[in-house]
Amino acid sequence: MEQELLKLAVQYGGGTAILIALYFVLKQITTIAKNGDLNKKIQEIEENHLTEINDRLTKLEEDVANIRERVAKLEVKVFNSKKRK
Repeated sequence: MEQELLKLAVQYGGGTAILIALYFVLKQITTIAKNGDLNKKIQEIEENHLTEINDRLTKLEEDVANIRERVAKLEVKVFNSKKRK
């Protein structure tokens, strides 16, 4: 059946090729979902990747707070130097 679909894709091209590609993608998704691999992959992403992203965001927030503090100090120095003149 897959060979027949590929022949149709070559013969008609365009939209038919897109529909056939969509068929193959959906077929793979259903296979993964049936095997339970999808749930394992989602759980792995939640446990590992989301934790890593959260850690990076926390570090980024700390860096931004540090930069804000440094900019505030610079603003005070510039303001004070302008007052003296």
